[in-house]
Amino acid sequence: MGSFANLGALTGAAEGLVKGSEKAAAAKQHKLDQMREERLKALEYQRTMERDQAGYSQESKILGAEQKFETGERQGEQKFETGEREASERFEATQAELDRASDLDVEREKQSADKSKSRKWQYKTTEDKTIQNIDGSTSVEKGVTKVTNPYDHKTYEQRGDIFVPVGTDAEPEYPKNKAGAEKHLLKNPSPTYMSIFMRKYKYLPAEALAASERYLENQD
Repeated sequence: MGSFANLGALTGAAEGLVKGSEKAAAAKQHKLDQMREERLKALEYQRTMERDQAGYSQESKILGAEQKFETGERQGEQKFETGEREASERFEATQAELDRASDLDVEREKQSADKSKSRKWQYKTTEDKTIQNIDGSTSVEKGVTKVTNPYDHKTYEQRGDIFVPVGTDAEPEYPKNKAGAEKHLLKNPSPTYMSIFMRKYKYLPAEALAASERYLENQD
């Protein structure tokens, strides 16, 4: 009986050891699982922080680029506005100078001129010329329209839609604000002002001559 009792006690002890070992193994595995899960969470947190940091850095770069572009755009607008204002001021000063000169010349013209035909623009168109070419063929050189200013008695010849001084190869010196200057001329188309415009810019718009003719008709 004693042997069987001892055997039972040993068997129970062995089973207790096995159960205790399994429990310890399970606890160890649980701890390992927890540690692995914590490492995974820490790694994921680190990656999230890196992504956020990279995104913030990229966003900062984009924001900086946008601010730089906006600053450059504002500076460009300011420079353009300043340039436009300065150009406008120069144009107005030039036109004021022309107006003053015109007023003086008009006054002198009124003192010495009469209402005769000599105050009208004098037109003359040369005849077409037949030219013999080197190869034996012929070509026609169209006649040129010439006009004489009744104020300074200088003659200009037509070249397309403008008139230039006769006998000169000089190119017109167009004003920077060409449209504005020509518009101002059309509003003040006296022969005197036309002469001043020609001296300054070396050309006259063809349409200004018609405007000057109407101006002279209204003076009669």
